[in-house]
Amino acid sequence: MPKKRYPEELKDPAVFMKRLEEYIKRRQQEVGKVKPWQIDEDFTWRFSNRVASEDLIRHYADAIGDNNPLWRNVNYARNTRYGGIIAPPYFITCICPTAVGDEPDDIPHGGMNAGCECEWLKPVHAGDEFHGYDTWLGYEEKRSSQGGRRLWIGTEKKTYLNQRDEVVAIVHGHEVIMEIQPKHPTDTGDMVKRPERVSYTEADLEKIMKLYEDAEKNRRGNKVRYWQDVNVGDELGPLIQGPYDLMDVAPFMVVQGYMSYAFGIKWKRIWNHSRYTLDENGLSQWEPHLRNPEGYPTANQGAQSEAGVCHLITNWMGDDGFLRKMSCQARRTLPMSHTSYMRGKVVKKYIENGEHLVDLDINCTTQAGVMHMPATATVRFLSRDVGSH
Repeated sequence: MPKKRYPEELKDPAVFMKRLEEYIKRRQQEVGKVKPWQIDEDFTWRFSNRVASEDLIRHYADAIGDNNPLWRNVNYARNTRYGGIIAPPYFITCICPTAVGDEPDDIPHGGMNAGCECEWLKPVHAGDEFHGYDTWLGYEEKRSSQGGRRLWIGTEKKTYLNQRDEVVAIVHGHEVIMEIQPKHPTDTGDMVKRPERVSYTEADLEKIMKLYEDAEKNRRGNKVRYWQDVNVGDELGPLIQGPYDLMDVAPFMVVQGYMSYAFGIKWKRIWNHSRYTLDENGLSQWEPHLRNPEGYPTANQGAQSEAGVCHLITNWMGDDGFLRKMSCQARRTLPMSHTSYMRGKVVKKYIENGEHLVDLDINCTTQAGVMHMPATATVRFLSRDVGSH
């Protein structure tokens, strides 16, 4: 028999908070715990794809709207320094999502992506095989600026290794768990307030299409951008994502492994996780008729905005640049029907440990000018003086 989904006692605020605090305390005792990735038939999305095949890389590039031939055209890629197809930097989320893995199943809670810090050491080549592990780093308690609720930011370190046991990337993923009870009123700030849907005129859509065309036309590609060509104050973008809709959500969620299941498999997973209602992994973010008890607005998947930041950077740096680091803060969701405008600026240029580096500041804002994801990044470039990284 299926278990009861929401015990009556959790409707008592004191009981709910006691249960949530017990969960936090239990998890704090596990700081430093290492968990190797494994493909579990009951919860496979934690280790979604073991092999970075050419097909998966292409599907991921499609899912972030990036048609760079370096990710998809074998003949083009063979003539680059990589000798074949490589993956966009944030493709690693197809191997194992950067989000925090363990969440409480015995209580409903307000878990949301809070951003990440990524460090890349090597490119992902088509055919690479992966394994890795998570290291739990614990929760830090804060107070929400929107309503004053208690919240906890959890951090998990994820280490990605290839078939040669080389560390390809290290990610510190963050998640927010908020003090939100089932059926909690949703009148305490835009974190949980349903935003208005945006309407676009024909002229608006023409401008958006022009920005998409300009981003593709201005992609640096195989024209080398040397470190000497970069100046502090240089601007990146804009790159846009939107107007955001379900056709943008679906391919990204599938390649990540979040929602690559249906019918009986889907419902088993939904029913056995009491934090979900009629959704799995937050489907209610996108379908208004599937509402979760936290009352979150319809919104994008945070990792897709992080992927957009990478897309902006790789378009600008060209095939011979290498994204070394990126840090994103998921301050707000990007609501459905809204459009994200991603822009960046060079803020520092320097040489460190023999690497020719450039630091970037990046802002992702909606069409209304609302900041939803600030980011920083470091890019390594070729130097004309040495001809190599």
